[in-house]
Amino acid sequence: SALQKKANQRLQAISKTKDEIFTIIGHDLKTPINTLQELLSLYENEALSTEEFLKLAPKLKSNVDHSAFTLNNLLIWSQQQMKGITSKPKKVLLKNAAEEAIALNKEHIEKKNIKIECNIPKKATVTIDPEHLNIILRNIISNAIKYSHLNGEVRCIFNEGNNRPTLQICDDGIGMTDQLINNIMKGKTVSRPGTEREK
Repeated sequence: SALQKKANQRLQAISKTKDEIFTIIGHDLKTPINTLQELLSLYENEALSTEEFLKLAPKLKSNVDHSAFTLNNLLIWSQQQMKGITSKPKKVLLKNAAEEAIALNKEHIEKKNIKIECNIPKKATVTIDPEHLNIILRNIISNAIKYSHLNGEVRCIFNEGNNRPTLQICDDGIGMTDQLINNIMKGKTVSRPGTEREK
């Protein structure tokens, strides 16, 4: 029956989502957690001095921040896929949200010597679920940096519009082909390394 066919399609979609979640967990979370585990083990066994460990602390924090963001991102995404989207919109200061997302990429920005230009007015607000905005900005800004060349530039361009504010995140990196855009819009999982072979 049509109802049974629809239920089977839904089950297949859920199964595919589950597989994608496990793939991303294996890809994005396993490595930084393993690194942290190994370093803590070395420190515990006194193969790494306190001084050496403290020198690695900023890098470890960056890895943990990335892992925490990825996990939160996955939880919200999987909840959306399994149960339908839930949204709790409220007024959010857009510049603050963008600057927080930029700050989380500070190490990567410095490593590639990326110039960041953020022209969002301090008082500009948008009505949106703060968690969704957070995930959107972090992902787009992270990708803008990832696919920018060394000494590149990333710009956050705000436009008030007619009661319809828009924010553009622009980079001068490698861009995307029409085929790549089509695949993304169709919901296909797309993965390619950054300009410095970032995962």
